[in-house]
Formats: sequence, C-alpha cells, structure tokens
Amino acid sequence: MVKTKVFQFKTPRAKKIKVKTLQTTFEAGVPEQLEIPGMIQGKPCGSLLEWRCALALDRLGFNFEYQFEIMGGWAMRGGQSIDFLIWTTPLPTPLQPMGTYWHGTIRLSETMLKVAVANQYFKGWAQPVLVIWEHELMSTDMAYRTLRKYLLRR
Repeated sequence: MVKTKVFQFKTPRAKKIKVKTLQTTFEAGVPEQLEIPGMIQGKPCGSLLEWRCALALDRLGFNFEYQFEIMGGWAMRGGQSIDFLIWTTPLPTPLQPMGTYWHGTIRLSETMLKVAVANQYFKGWAQPVLVIWEHELMSTDMAYRTLRKYLLRR
C-alpha cells in the first residue's frame, strides 16, 4: 500500500507542489541476494558468521575441518568445539568467529577462558586460536579480506 503525503498551504503556491509517495519496506522489496547459510562439510551451519568464514576459506583454497572437537567435545564436561581447524603451514590454525551477542559483553570472560583453554590444548602442535569478531565478518567479501589478511601473513 502506497502512502501519500500531501502538503497543503493556503497560498497560490499550493497548486505547484507535487504529491510525494512513500514506499513501505514491504513494497520496496528485499535485497536480491539474501545470504542463507547451508551445510558445511555435511554439518548444519551454526551461524551466518561461520557460513561466511567457510565461503572465504573455500575461496582462499584452504583445507579445514568444521566443528573440530577438543577434550571430548560437547559430550564431555570441559570439552569444547573449535569452529574451524585450518590446515595452514607449518602448523594448523584454529579459528573461532565470535558474534558480539553471544560472546561479547556479559559472556566475554567465559569466552576468553575457553580461548585460553583451547590455546593450552593446542600448545605445541597448532598456532594460537585466531579469534575474529563479528564486525570483521559483515559480508562474504569482508570475511575473505579479513581471513586473507590474518592467514596469509602467518
């Protein structure tokens, strides 16, 4: 439904003013390209950030494992799952994309503790956990540039 906005003045100028029409968001349409996360290595994607990282890693040509479980994974108390284990040389790189809603502000200390535990677990056979925040992964192209910057300089 198009809403019309009419300005009325009590002068002869009123006849010269054109009626402006406003479109609602629904009528304006949705963007042509909506990002819908799919499956990553046969597993359902956990978030849009993970989906963008997977697309960027694929575009960069890196081999990786999705949802790499350490210390027993989610089945064991104290275990966790690293979102990506990227097979870089000379050592693999664990990658954790973090959204500010789930990992920022209130839960930041818990998140940093989990990263420290993962760093201790990987010590000696992998690089430190690479944490990338949501503001660096706002689009697929931005994720590509960010991962290229972090992974190809190591």
